[in-house]
Amino acid sequence: MKKSKKEFIEVYKNSNQIKDSDFNIAKYNEYYYKRLVNTEISNSINNQKNILIIGKPKAGKTRAAYESIKSVKGFKVIKFWEETIKIEELPENLFKGKIIIFIDDLNKYINKLDLNRLIKKLNSKSKKYMIIITCRSGEEYKSINKEFGEIIRDFNEIKIEDITKDIAQNLSDELNLKVEDFDGTVGSLFLGIGDMKLRYAELYKECRVLFTVMKIFAYAESYIVTKRTLEEVYSEILIKENMQADFLFEEAINKLKENSFIFEESGKVSACHDTYLNIPKYEISFDDLKWLKTVLFQIKDENALFNIGNSFNDNRNYEEAIQCYNRAIETNSKNDKSWNNKGIALARLSKYTKAIKCYDKALNLNSMNDNAWTNKGISLAALDKIEEAIECYDKTLEINPNHEKAWNNKGNALGDIERYEDAIECYNKALEINPKYGNAWNSKGTALAMQDKNEKAIQCYDEALKINQKNDKAWYNKGLALATLAKYTKSIECYHKCLEINPNQSRVWNSKGNAMAMLKRHVDAIKCYNKATEINLDYEYAWYNKGNSLDDLGGYWDAIESYDKAIKINPKNDNAWYNKGLALIKLYEYNEAIKCFDKVLEINPKRDETWNNKGNALAMLGKYKESIECYDKVLEINPNHKTAQNNKMLSISKFRIEK
Repeated sequence: MKKSKKEFIEVYKNSNQIKDSDFNIAKYNEYYYKRLVNTEISNSINNQKNILIIGKPKAGKTRAAYESIKSVKGFKVIKFWEETIKIEELPENLFKGKIIIFIDDLNKYINKLDLNRLIKKLNSKSKKYMIIITCRSGEEYKSINKEFGEIIRDFNEIKIEDITKDIAQNLSDELNLKVEDFDGTVGSLFLGIGDMKLRYAELYKECRVLFTVMKIFAYAESYIVTKRTLEEVYSEILIKENMQADFLFEEAINKLKENSFIFEESGKVSACHDTYLNIPKYEISFDDLKWLKTVLFQIKDENALFNIGNSFNDNRNYEEAIQCYNRAIETNSKNDKSWNNKGIALARLSKYTKAIKCYDKALNLNSMNDNAWTNKGISLAALDKIEEAIECYDKTLEINPNHEKAWNNKGNALGDIERYEDAIECYNKALEINPKYGNAWNSKGTALAMQDKNEKAIQCYDEALKINQKNDKAWYNKGLALATLAKYTKSIECYHKCLEINPNQSRVWNSKGNAMAMLKRHVDAIKCYNKATEINLDYEYAWYNKGNSLDDLGGYWDAIESYDKAIKINPKNDNAWYNKGLALIKLYEYNEAIKCFDKVLEINPKRDETWNNKGNALAMLGKYKESIECYDKVLEINPNHKTAQNNKMLSISKFRIEK
């Protein structure tokens, strides 16, 4: 069912009629309103280019967009509410004519907006359109690249730089502003944080409690809250804190509005500026989120439940996230995003079959949900259903050929079935879309390494590391490739870099130990293997490799103890049985050694060296006839085994002497 504009749209106006209040720009000083139009943004608008404006909080990103947009004629400006946007339910007439879509702080729309689908809708319905987006720099910029990277790649990227201290001082002198709050951004001068803190301290306790509730909602990824939900949660927190309110919720709301802390329109409430949410000293904890979840369960606010579910998901509280998505689905079972995100949480708990059922629900509701197709593919691949996973990635790419993650994941699936050339083609596609896609460079390197093209693989890992020096997987894989080329010292340097980033990786400690062992640095190698087994007590290869280093140092009993640890974890580890047998021979424990070799031959009867060493142990016990039978087994497997030929001749001669 199509719904009215007001349910989705905060602003729908002609571009030359918009006001600062439409963009929720805090009102502090006339000078702040009359700053010059950003020529870079204006030029992009004149050339009808999509724009991504990046800068620190308070840098003036929204202001820069506003000043440029209001100078344009003939366009309708659309600004969505900061909540889940269902493209299929947007009124068709919304997209007619010439349109500017303004999305303020894109990070708030992660999991809430299908940007690819919106663009497709605009392409099919609008004569002319532009999308103007703001985004905070730093970690939030990384987050939106992760979520929307393949879509915003072609946007004109414009950075709002800091202003200098001299400019800040000049503004302060000219306009009688306080410079103490200056942090490099122009907004920090005009937002009056110091004054707002004083104003906050003078508010009634009810107002402070209500604003703290707003802070908790923002932490739970709900930046706009319906007035009804806010009132319910406010009432519950008063009960929780055993507080008696002296005046009504409506009065508290009005006081916060009068003092410029909050903004209200169409029954929805938001903070005038996110920075103000830092004024309450209350430190939000995981318990606050759980409490809010409990209250929202009673209210059944679908959007708030979905948002808090995302917050739990982001913080790796997957069971809590699933409960929130379940409640959101109970409230509205037709929301494909809730089903999709529930699937993500289940997959992160390795419950892949259940996750796939959720993705199927999402796709039944919206077969164009490319992320659900990709996520389904990832879960199928985790269940080793590689061909089915590839079909899902292909579905994603039918919907969105520029979905870099789908190309990368398809490459990974092809690599799993050893179709390395096809995998590399997929990685190349991903890198055509986004040359700075570090995961694709890393995956391409791995596919090349699997073809013994280690020099080329290292070049790919280096590309990944140019993009992100903290890409621990690329450091690790580069280390493996260097070790394969017998460049052990350089490989150790890579493992060291990897462990600086994340020291809790048992496989990296194990590989570092292996490189140390190849350089005959067995004491250092053992330290690495010890680290690996501290992290993962059941890491059989670390126990096995530690045994090898102990053996090389002459600590045969200690080596046997390590081999036993590996064998306990995996009784089918024929190498551990074999090396334990060799260590026992060195200790003259021939009968015990033979038992080990028999275990090896149960697992793999074609191991010629095991037959040979079993023969040696039997010969040492004077059992020459049985040893000859073992050497014959060796020669059945490998007729050119010179050592076995010689050992057989020696046993034959000794057997004859005995007779």
